[in-house]
Amino acid sequence: GLVGIRSGSVGREVVRDELWGCLRRAAEGKTTAVVLRGVEGIGKTHLTRWLAGMAHERIGATELVVEGGDGDDGLIVAFRHRLGLEGLGWWDGRQRIGAWLARTGGAGWLESRSVQKVLEPGVLPPESFGAIADLLRRAAHQRPLVVRIEDAQRLPDHLAFVTWVLAERRDLPVLFLLTLRDEAVRSQPGLQEALQALTWAGGRDRLLGELRGGDNDRFVAEHLGLAPDLRGAVARCASGNPGVARGLLRRYASVDGLEVDEDGLWRRVGGGAVELDDEEIAPARERVGGFLQGRGDGDRDTLELAATLGRDVTTTELDAALRSAEVFRGPRLTSELVTAGLWQLSEAGWSFVDGRTVEVLRRQAAEAGRARRWNEVAGRVLEGDPRPWARLRRARFLYRAWRVEDAVMPWVEGLRDLLDERPPADSADDIAALARCVSEAGHLEPVVDELLVELWRWAGETERARRVATSLRALEAKRPDAAALGIRILAELQLDALEVDDAAQLAASAVRAATNQQQRVSSRIVLARTHLLVGRIGACAELLEQARSMGRGGGRPEGEALLAQAELAAAEGRIAEASAWVARAEGMARPTFRSRTRAVVAIAAGDLGQAVIAARDARDAWRSAGQPELVRSAEVVLGGALLAIGEADEALACFRSAARSPSISLRATAQAGKVAVAAVRGDRKSVDERLGTLSRMPRLSGVVLPGMSDLLALSAHALRPVHPDRAQAIAGLAAQGLNPLGRSDEATGDRRPRLVLKA
Repeated sequence: GLVGIRSGSVGREVVRDELWGCLRRAAEGKTTAVVLRGVEGIGKTHLTRWLAGMAHERIGATELVVEGGDGDDGLIVAFRHRLGLEGLGWWDGRQRIGAWLARTGGAGWLESRSVQKVLEPGVLPPESFGAIADLLRRAAHQRPLVVRIEDAQRLPDHLAFVTWVLAERRDLPVLFLLTLRDEAVRSQPGLQEALQALTWAGGRDRLLGELRGGDNDRFVAEHLGLAPDLRGAVARCASGNPGVARGLLRRYASVDGLEVDEDGLWRRVGGGAVELDDEEIAPARERVGGFLQGRGDGDRDTLELAATLGRDVTTTELDAALRSAEVFRGPRLTSELVTAGLWQLSEAGWSFVDGRTVEVLRRQAAEAGRARRWNEVAGRVLEGDPRPWARLRRARFLYRAWRVEDAVMPWVEGLRDLLDERPPADSADDIAALARCVSEAGHLEPVVDELLVELWRWAGETERARRVATSLRALEAKRPDAAALGIRILAELQLDALEVDDAAQLAASAVRAATNQQQRVSSRIVLARTHLLVGRIGACAELLEQARSMGRGGGRPEGEALLAQAELAAAEGRIAEASAWVARAEGMARPTFRSRTRAVVAIAAGDLGQAVIAARDARDAWRSAGQPELVRSAEVVLGGALLAIGEADEALACFRSAARSPSISLRATAQAGKVAVAAVRGDRKSVDERLGTLSRMPRLSGVVLPGMSDLLALSAHALRPVHPDRAQAIAGLAAQGLNPLGRSDEATGDRRPRLVLKA
C-alpha cells in the first residue's frame, strides 16, 4: 500500500478514496489529473504506485512511468521504452512504430513516419502536445491508462502538457498522477504559476502532510515489526515522515539473513517479507548467554568491546582497546570463540560470524550501563589515526559516549577529507549526523560552518545550503566570521543561477565583511567570477591577482587562487602560464579540484588524452565521496574532451548527467554539449531542438561561460562543411563568450577552436 505493505491507507484514507474516485472517472473516459505535493519521503511515490497497482489488478489499467530528469528525459523517453525503440535503427524503429499503430486502431505504416519524428529524444515542445495526446489515446484505446510523472518539478514542460490536455482533450481515459516536492513549489515562482494553471484547467492539487499521532504510531507498528521500546524511538525520530522511518529501519537492519527493501519491509535475503520480533534475536542471545555462563568479567568485557568496535575487529584495535580499558581476556578465549562458532578469522583479525551477536552484545552493554565506557575506549583507540574513515568512526564513538562537543571536530576533519579521498561509501549519513551533533553542541567553529554549507552545496542540496547560509548571514552582530561566510555562499549560489547583479552585490559585501585570510581570498575569487560572467576580463584578472597575493603562504587559500588564475589563463589561451599556475598549486589546492583544472588546461593545450584522464580522476573521486554537484562539474569538462576524441556516446552520457544540476550555468554548458554531440553526428534536427532548449534557458544573454562557448565553437566547426548557415548562427552564439576573451577568430572560423575533432 502506502509503503509497500498490506493496507495502503495508514493515515491516508481520505486521499486514497479520492484517488480511487479519480481512477473511476478516468475509466469512464474523462481526462483526470492529480498532483500529490509533499516533502521528500512523505509517501507520494508509494501512494501513486499503490493506486497504479490496484488499477491494474481491479480494472486492468496499464501504467506509463515518467521520471523527472534532464531535458532528454520524460514522456517521450517513456513512450520510446514502451515501444522498445531504444537501440533500434531508423528503419527498424519505423517498423516497430507501424506495428504498434496497427494494433491500436491506426493507419499503421502511413502514420509511422510522423510518429517517429514526434518521438525523437528531447524536450516536450508545445507544438507536439496534440500528437502526444493522440498517442496517449491510442495507448488507452482498450484499457484506461495511468501516467505517473515522478518529480514533476524537474519537468515544467510536462506540467504545461498536462494542463493543455485537461483543457483540450477532455475525453481521454487517462489518469495523470504527478508528484511534486513542496519545497520546490514554494521556492520557484514559475512552478507555482504552472501548478495554479493546472488546477484552473481542472486538475487536483493535494498536499500530503506528516502522519500525526496515532497514525504515526500505527505506521511504525504495522510496518517495522520492532520491539515496543525501539518502535517508540523510531516513531519519535521519524516525526511522521515514512521516508525517514524507512531510512532508520535500513540502518538498524544489520542482522544476518535479513534486509530491508525500499518499501520498508523486512525480508530474508533472497526470500519473502518477514516481520522481525524478539524471536529473531533470541538464538543469538542464547548462544552468547550460554558461552558467557560461568566465565569471568574479562571475557564478557572483551566481547562487548569487540562488538562496540564493529562486526569486523582488527587485532591491533582490539588489543589497544583492551589495554586502554584495562580488560584482561582469558588465554584461550579466541580459540574457544572460534570453536563455539561466534568468531571466525578474517583478513585483518577477527569477525563475528553472526551479525545478531553484535546487536545482542551491544544491547547487553547498554542495559548494564557499560556502553558509554566502551564507546569512550573505542574513541581513544582511534585518536590520532589520520584516515578519513577512522576519524568518522571516532566521531560516532564519541557521540555515543555523550561527548557531543568532542565529536564535532573528528566529524569535520573526516568529512573534509572526503572531498579529496575515495571513501568506500556515501557520506550523506555522516553529514546529517554532523549537523545533528553541531546542533546539540550549541556552538560552532567557523570551519564547521564552512564545511557544513559546502557539503550540502556539493551534495546538490542547494536549498538546504541556501537556508544555512541565510541563517549564518543573520549572525552579523554576534558572529561576523559566520556572517561573512554566509554572504559569500549566497553570492556563489546566485552566480550558479546566473543572477549576476545580485551575485556581484553579495560578493562585494563578502569582500568587505571578510575577517580572515581564507575569506578574503574566497570572496575575491567569487567577485572575480561575477566580472568574468559579464566580460570584464581585466577586472577579473586583477581580483584574482589580489586573491593570490593575500593567500600567499596560506596553503589552501593560495591554492584556490592559483587554480582560479589557471582557468582564466586557459580560457584566454595563455597555456604556458595556466600550466605554471596548476603546477604551483600542487600540495596546496585540493587534489580533486586540481585534477579538474588540469583537465581544463589540457583541453586548452590540445592534450585531450590527458584531459580525459584528469577529468575522470576528479569525477570518480567526487562520485565516491557522495558529492554529485562536483561530479557534474567534472562531467561537463570530461564530456567535451571525450567528444573531441570521437567518443560521442560517452560524452552525451556525461552531458545528460550534468544537465540534472540545480546550477543554471552548469545546465547551460551541458546543453551546449548536447548541441555539440548532435553537430558531430550531423543531426541538424537534433541540433535545432537542443539549441532551442539552450536559447530558452533564463539569464544566458550577455554572459561569458568559456566552457559553453568552446562547445558551441566545436559545434560550428563540425557543422560548417555540411550546414554552413547553421554553423554561422552557432558561431555567433559562441562569439558572445569568446570575444571578451580575445578569441573571436575561433568563432568566425578563421582558426580552429580549442576543442578540435581528432581524426
